[in-house]
Amino acid sequence: MGFDRNILANTSFQTRADGLRLFFPIGWPGKGYIIDTEQTYRRLFVHQKRWGLAMILLCVGLDAARYTWPVILPSFLLLNVVKSFGTRRITKRLVHSDVRFSIKAFYDDNLTLPHASIAMLYFLFAAGIAAVALGGAIAGLMPEIWRQGTDMATMGAICNYLSVMELAKRRAAGRQTR
Repeated sequence: MGFDRNILANTSFQTRADGLRLFFPIGWPGKGYIIDTEQTYRRLFVHQKRWGLAMILLCVGLDAARYTWPVILPSFLLLNVVKSFGTRRITKRLVHSDVRFSIKAFYDDNLTLPHASIAMLYFLFAAGIAAVALGGAIAGLMPEIWRQGTDMATMGAICNYLSVMELAKRRAAGRQTR
């Protein structure tokens, strides 16, 4: 199991129930575009994937070189500005959509654990609770490493969220089939 680079692009696209495919270059705060052809979708998808990978590599590389946020954040923002020029070149003939970005669709489409067993989901939930508790304790009791504690607590909260959402989705699907 490796890193699925498609997740870098999937989050920018949503498909409505009527089949209309939308592209949101900057996510929820911006307007979306109606994608007119499969070719345009492919171009946008590859564009988003490449730039997403470039941004991750930039931030990880700068972090590994021990730069801090005063360097990483402006670099990230500059790369986003450069990316926006390429995005604009592809979207200049597309029509803006009145449909707003759906946070629910974002979570339903991108933050799922479809291959996890029920036992694994419960384990993930329990591990998440432990990580939140331990991370909170570290952050509160050991000020010299508070950042690692808050990171651990954050990851625990994400594990809790993902496991609960997947369990709820499966439970709802089970009710629909009865």
